[in-house]
Amino acid sequence: MAISKKADIVKPFIQTKSFKKLLMLYGGYCILVLFIHLMLTSVFSFFHFLLDHELTTIENWLSLNGWEIIGASKLMSFAIVMKLIQVNSHFDSSFREEVQRMEMIPSKKAIASIFFLLVMFYSLLIQFGGGIENNQILDELFLSSFLGSVLLYGIDVFLILIISNFFRLKFDHILQAFLLCLCLFLITSKILLPYVGKYAIFLVVHFVSLFYLSRRNNLGDMICYLIIVIAPLSSFLGVDLVWDNSYSMFTLSEELPILGVLLIWTVALGYYHRSKLD
Repeated sequence: MAISKKADIVKPFIQTKSFKKLLMLYGGYCILVLFIHLMLTSVFSFFHFLLDHELTTIENWLSLNGWEIIGASKLMSFAIVMKLIQVNSHFDSSFREEVQRMEMIPSKKAIASIFFLLVMFYSLLIQFGGGIENNQILDELFLSSFLGSVLLYGIDVFLILIISNFFRLKFDHILQAFLLCLCLFLITSKILLPYVGKYAIFLVVHFVSLFYLSRRNNLGDMICYLIIVIAPLSSFLGVDLVWDNSYSMFTLSEELPILGVLLIWTVALGYYHRSKLD
């Protein structure tokens, strides 16, 4: 009986300690992203100055390569944090083993929720967004927007999921850190994307959606959402956090109503939570 009581006391302590480590590692990752992004931007600008390029030319180059710089910053920061985690000797599993434990096949309810999102979002564009119009498209920038938007959200949530798995944190415990992680993500994104403006709501709904999809340790659900929802909204419909709708295939005629966006995503996540589909 005494042993059972001792275990009940020790378990919350371990979870609290792991909870703090999750926040420290993710917070450190966010700082690394900002530092590496600043470093890369400074290095590229320095070489442009050596070539006697004008300030306008440098600004245009940094803007056109904005997604690549952000993606590289996040990938490098992710690799550094993963290395720090893996050198910690008390972990019995490796990064590969943790990924292999995840479900790779998207669930039926995730596919149904995503289909609902696409249909309702398109209806929102037609009814309240003024529809969509053809726009100029540059192949290389289209691909940059597609991949960059995937990396912007995907790496952060994937990192949180990996850290949680290493520390054996259940979703209920991760949920306690959710608001802090969301705040760190928003602050980091705002610094990286100072002109995000009207699309800030998508930073919230995409991060929340990916975070919630990770609750079943299903990597397939997350990838499905990244590729079918986030990337097309950026590269096709102009919800681009770096270039706005300058280089997307289509452009929105009017600004989308925030309440409508929140309602659609709330219903979709509510269905995902309540659905009995596997």
